[in-house]
Amino acid sequence: MMEKIRGDARMECKAPTKQIPSILIKNLNKELTKEEILDELVENENINKEGTTVVILKSNPKFRTNRAVIRCSKEDTMKIVQKGEVKIRFMIHQIKKLYNVIQCNCCCQFNHFEYEKDKKTKLCKNMAICLHCTSNEHMLKNCPVKDDMNKAKCVNCKGNHRSNDKKCKKRIEIENKIKAKYIC
Repeated sequence: MMEKIRGDARMECKAPTKQIPSILIKNLNKELTKEEILDELVENENINKEGTTVVILKSNPKFRTNRAVIRCSKEDTMKIVQKGEVKIRFMIHQIKKLYNVIQCNCCCQFNHFEYEKDKKTKLCKNMAICLHCTSNEHMLKNCPVKDDMNKAKCVNCKGNHRSNDKKCKKRIEIENKIKAKYIC
């Protein structure tokens, strides 16, 4: 079919391009900086420094380790994913591919953000709900049943779990659709 369309000068046809997943590195020493992590990846994993970004995720002060997300070229991503781990400062760290499932913090539904990048302009037009019990009368911090997991209810699949649970059937369905768009 694409060949027929390509033969018609009036139309343009392109195969969809696959996206590159981000990579999560776990259990990193809290003293490591982004630059040190990047330098270690360049030296130990032989990845290209140009175009590679490292973001250290904020963690609870009680935790002894950090996590970092890296984005790099398709070739470098494939190399790291095939290996399944990275070496940083003489330690082997497990990696995980990240697929961006977007969930609103306001209404807990998928595929839209609550706020613009300026964090001031609210985009979500839906009613704000509690992510534990789906009530629109309070938010999670004021939820009277937030400690009772038997009273949890998901706004997306109506299951007995919080609306942001990673095991939600609806979330897994969306994640599987998203994974099909990635190279690995």
